[in-house]
Amino acid sequence: MTINSTVQPLATSPLTSRTASQARDGSNLKAVQLTTRLAAVLYLVIAVFASIAHGYVPGQLIVPGDAAATAHNITASESVLRLGGDRQRGGRPAE
Repeated sequence: MTINSTVQPLATSPLTSRTASQARDGSNLKAVQLTTRLAAVLYLVIAVFASIAHGYVPGQLIVPGDAAATAHNITASESVLRLGGDRQRGGRPAE
């Protein structure tokens, strides 16, 4: 009894219309690398803005135990509040 040890490639790649053999020979490699690098850069940008929104903004606005000072900080620094996003409305502007 003999077992065929060769694996047949898929007819097409699930992400593109190119065949698996074309993907294997590197014809699409540069496009995939470019897309991957762009996604990585965008994730880093998101991480930076999320850090600002969750770390810096509340520290500039919220005064623990003093609601009046917190309200004053918010009204005086509306741009800082908008930078961090309004979590109650999902960051959307008032209607």
